[in-house]
Parts: sequence; structure tokens; C-alpha cells
Amino acid sequence: MNNISMPFLFPGEHLLSSLARWFDIQGRNDFLMTCKPYFPNINQLNPSVIWRPIYAELLSHYIDTYGVDKIINEHTLLPFYRYFLSEQDAANLNEQGYLLSGGKVQVGMQTHVKSAYHWRWCNECVQADCDQYGTTYWHACHQIPSIQRCYKHQTPLISGCKHCGFEYKHFQRHSLPPENDRCLECEHQLLPSSLALYPDSHWLDAISLALYQNPLQLSIEDLRGLMRDKLGYKELPRNLSVAQRLDVSTMQTNFEQSLNDAVFDIYFKRSRGDIFSVGQKVLNIVTFAYRDARIPPISILLMLKSLKLDDIFKLVMDSRDES
Repeated sequence: MNNISMPFLFPGEHLLSSLARWFDIQGRNDFLMTCKPYFPNINQLNPSVIWRPIYAELLSHYIDTYGVDKIINEHTLLPFYRYFLSEQDAANLNEQGYLLSGGKVQVGMQTHVKSAYHWRWCNECVQADCDQYGTTYWHACHQIPSIQRCYKHQTPLISGCKHCGFEYKHFQRHSLPPENDRCLECEHQLLPSSLALYPDSHWLDAISLALYQNPLQLSIEDLRGLMRDKLGYKELPRNLSVAQRLDVSTMQTNFEQSLNDAVFDIYFKRSRGDIFSVGQKVLNIVTFAYRDARIPPISILLMLKSLKLDDIFKLVMDSRDES
């Protein structure tokens, strides 16, 4: 891999985007055939996984130029996901040796999240990037699944074509955002979706961006602790009494009723009825708070919002001052 010349990373560019641009520079048609000799782990190149072997391959190329911290903090989604990791995963991803070893760290139940597997872009950023750099690229911030608008222009992000159904889920067909607002498959205009039906999407955008941009000593156990305090139980036994079962049922019902129907259209792949079926965990407030279920960050953020724990930063700092 070191005998090839990789492009410099652009500001806020996702690490995998550098590979997409390298392929574009080669002027060839087959992404897999072109990249495989130099980058063996290029299957399923989407932003859904926090860390995977291809990241290690790219990191080893750029590490001498940028250093580990800059690459991690400015060119991956780890700054956002680190708050939602298990203690073991968080420890692993703090070790340079692990990062370079080719390990894999995934998000729990990420398959339920609509935007997790799509590459997304903002048309205004595309034009600005073309003017400044002569090419388009994938912005890391645009790939956070709980963010639906561009962090610069506040326009809804685009992941594909509504007319022909083409979606950017890998780099095999098209590797970079289109340079105009036309679909590269059918040439129809690429239009963003409307988010007007869910006003709380502004809060989700803002808190997700704040978590991404502001390094804070915040862990998933801090979030669970805040929720347990609000729900009224420090712990719940495995065998619940009748009164506790009623309380648990009420907790979940209150959470479900707090969610606008548009939440499921915008953020999840399944309907409200499917998600809230018996035994589901992706939006089960009790199994997350008390049973350590691994669920996507969007689910945790919705739970915090429902419990009126909106100001996460202030609440975490206050709880530490009291302890």
C-alpha cells in the first residue's frame, strides 16, 4: 500500500472518502478491481461501522503525515460514537496498536437505522468543494445517522435519487457525490427529503453535532445513570414484583407516546408497529437503562429527549459535581 500516492485529506473529509478520490484519480471503471491489490479489505464500504480493517489500512498510510489524533478526530465518526461504546470497545479504540491491528467495532442494532448505511451529501457543500478543491468528497459530519441537515448550510442531506431509487451505499457504481444536482443514473434532479413533520430533528442535529465536535469525558454509563435517576430506580431486579412490572410498563408506554410518527419515517427502517413489537430492544428504554442492551445512538438520544434530559453536557457535569 505504501508504494501508491494517496491524496491529501480535505477538511472534515471522511477517511474512506480519500479512497474514493484515489480511485477517481485513477480514471478506471471498476472500483473493486482497481483498489483490491492495494487495499484488501474494501468490501461493504459504507459509514455504518465505527472501525474496520480498511480504516487500519488507510490509517497506516496517513499516520506519519497527520498523526493518529487528527485522523481520528477530524476524519472518522469515532468522536461521535465514542460516547455510546461499551467500556471495552472504548478502551480498544484509545489504543493505537488496536487501531492499526485491523480490529472491528460495530454499533449495536445499527441495521435498524435508515441513514447508517448511506453516503450522504449537501448540494451546497458540493458546489463549494468543487469551487475550492476541484472535486467533491464525503464529509464525515454528513454521515452521522442522527444528523439530517448539513452542519454548514442547514439543508437536508441527500443519499440518492427519488426518481430511480439509486442510493450511495458503496463506491462500486459511483464513488463521489455528483458535481451537480443531477442523478448520475437517470439524470433527474436530486432533491432532499422534507423534515418539516418532525421539529425535534433540529435538536437531534444540534446535540449530535455537539457530541461530535466537543471532546467530553462522557460515557455510556453516564447516560444510563442519568436515565436511571430520572426513571426512579438505581437498579431493577431480574424478577420484578407486580408493582415494578407496572412501573416498567408505564416507563415504556410514556416513551413510546412521546415519539412523533415522523421519527420512524425519518430515522428507522421499520414502522412504529414493527419496532414496538413484543421483545424489541432497539427502542426499549428499560432494557437499555437496566439491562445494558447495545442499541444505536439515535435510540439513546430519543430516550434522553423523552425524559427531558436534553442538556446532556450540563447534566453530566452537574451529576459529577454532586458525587
